[in-house]
Amino acid sequence: MKKGKLFTLSLAASSMLAIALTSCGGSSEVKKIGILKFVEDTPLNLAETGFVNALKAGGFEDKKNITLNFQNPNADATKNSSMASSLVLGNDIVFGIATPSAVALKTAVDKNGLDIPVLFTAVTNPTGAGLVSSMTNHSENVTGMSDMTDVNLIVDALTQFDNVDNVGILYNVSESNSQYQVELMKDALKAKNLKYEDKGVIDDNLITSSINSLSDTVDAIYIPTDNHIANAIGQVREVARSKGLITISADASLVENGTMIGIGVNYETLGEEVGEMAVEILKGNKTAKDIDCAWQSDPIMYVNKAIAGEAGITIPESLIASADKAF
Repeated sequence: MKKGKLFTLSLAASSMLAIALTSCGGSSEVKKIGILKFVEDTPLNLAETGFVNALKAGGFEDKKNITLNFQNPNADATKNSSMASSLVLGNDIVFGIATPSAVALKTAVDKNGLDIPVLFTAVTNPTGAGLVSSMTNHSENVTGMSDMTDVNLIVDALTQFDNVDNVGILYNVSESNSQYQVELMKDALKAKNLKYEDKGVIDDNLITSSINSLSDTVDAIYIPTDNHIANAIGQVREVARSKGLITISADASLVENGTMIGIGVNYETLGEEVGEMAVEILKGNKTAKDIDCAWQSDPIMYVNKAIAGEAGITIPESLIASADKAF
């Protein structure tokens, strides 16, 4: 082969490599994204999958033109904090899945005097958690998607059952996102003249005993988007079966193996929407400050007739007919 032709091919190959490397915001450096997922459970796994898929659809794939660094503290607060510190120091963008991880990342960014973008999902109350001062027009280099579900939709579903008068509320008191939803639920139940029993737990090992301690007048159990309870949903299913209680969650993904009814967001779609935000940032089109935080506009409802049958519960046909998916 002639030297001139060889040089031309070599130049072309170099140009292609340069294009690949400069696809991340115009820099020749391959961008690194740190992902902190608070616990290994179905909704958070779906959010992570959606995020990665959206990056790929936008032209950014792990080990090709970006590097994804995954960390999971398994709901350990100390590990969550240390992993957050490590991720913000070694990545160009960080992504927190669930409120504790998102907050830990922002705290680590602030503590180290950094200004890297912080993205989040599966955060119920972003302003209350201190991630942003406002969902729109915020000054922080932070953005993402809330997984808040309108509690009135859940109360309306419960009222379609006969004789639901008293609702047990099960959540972990350490999760601020859960506490926020619980207060909203209490107000919504009061507005419908329904009673409730607050069963906030401080330890996952106490979930079973907390449900068992509900009074005999409780007809249903409500579970907000709570990472600790989601991680122990098998306990909820077993005790609800033995006590004949309706179970309803603000996390539709729990219906496949845990609750009878779920009204909430599609976590995979939620992750995809944050992934699209990340693509805009990577391409240099926007900063996190330019992107408003948002809620998913269309909630989904799943029902599980088999789990209901285990507890001797019949789900009203009105709910089955309007469900997006029935197991």
